Amino acid sequence: MRPARRASTAVPCRVDVRQALGQLCCDEVFKRNPHHFGALSGAGQIHLQLGHTRIALEFFRRAVKVNPNLAGPAQMSPLLERKLEDEDKNKTRCVVRRVSMLSRPPGERLRSCPALSASRSP
Repeated sequence: MRPARRASTAVPCRVDVRQALGQLCCDEVFKRNPHHFGALSGAGQIHLQLGHTRIALEFFRRAVKVNPNLAGPAQMSPLLERKLEDEDKNKTRCVVRRVSMLSRPPGERLRSCPALSASRSP
């Protein structure tokens, strides 16, 4: 039996090296100066690109607190707040729908589902 050749197999990496290095650099700057507005803004942009909206918003807020003249983070904060509010509203709607669906008798649950009722009709 042949040994597995895992070392030579290319595995796709989901981590963007530039973003990871950028975050490491920001971490080093924060060790020396936790109020460095450029690093705070940069960390916010990195987290925004990674899809970490709440964390990005916190970094942008901190950057604006340190330097109120920063236009980018000051403009991004309200946009991200609205995005998070919309996401929270959508999550609440989904939970309410699921709870109302579960409160129905099992047979009625199937009838109220358009996909299942269409496939069961004669």
